[in-house]
Amino acid sequence: MGIANTQWAEYACQPCFVKMKGLDTAMDRYLAITALILLGAFGFPVPVPLAGLLAAAGVFAAHGELCVSLLIILAASGAIFGDTLGYAAGRLGMRLYLRHSVAPTTRASQPVRRLQTLTAKILALKIVTRSVGWSTERLAHGGSMATLIVLSRTVLGAFGPAINILSGARRYPVGRFLLYDAVGEFVWVGAYVGIGFAIGMRGGDANDLLRNPVVIVFAIALMILPMAITARIKPAPQALRLS
Repeated sequence: MGIANTQWAEYACQPCFVKMKGLDTAMDRYLAITALILLGAFGFPVPVPLAGLLAAAGVFAAHGELCVSLLIILAASGAIFGDTLGYAAGRLGMRLYLRHSVAPTTRASQPVRRLQTLTAKILALKIVTRSVGWSTERLAHGGSMATLIVLSRTVLGAFGPAINILSGARRYPVGRFLLYDAVGEFVWVGAYVGIGFAIGMRGGDANDLLRNPVVIVFAIALMILPMAITARIKPAPQALRLS
């Protein structure tokens, strides 16, 4: 068993330590994946479905073109950093907005007024109002923020960016946020990379596998399932409470 594990580790991480000739290309892939995951976690629109991106990266890792362990660490770290930016925005910015939006000052500068307008538009987004309603209902029925954070990293990923901001606005302890955030993100990243890795281990060229109709349908189903679960959650609209 020890020999098998050693051989698997050497195979999976071969491009990190042996294939120095292709290091620049591999590093570009790592940076691109990490950057896209970070932006998506923060709530910025990205041009590719992140779950599919991770699964595709897992396929390339199975063919020795990426280090699977480094891939998981970097992708999860990017997600955690993006989540932390959202938490900071909620803790520092959202609370300030909510406190002053009730009686806005006429002496506020133009940039401040523009920021208030932008924040109001964000709060009015459907996904944000649903996230506020869902989290408020769960907490009212005895749920915990820890559970909400982990769920919004995994099966309810569409709620993730909004839950990050809400966690900060509600002053959820940053240490606990980072702990449960890391748990959820490593589960999410590891699951999709693992699925891609398992598919890639079937053999054949990585590009041919990614063009296989069965693989494409399976990948689409994996991406649609969390979206379908999220779409079925339709809580009653509720105002954001900071306490």
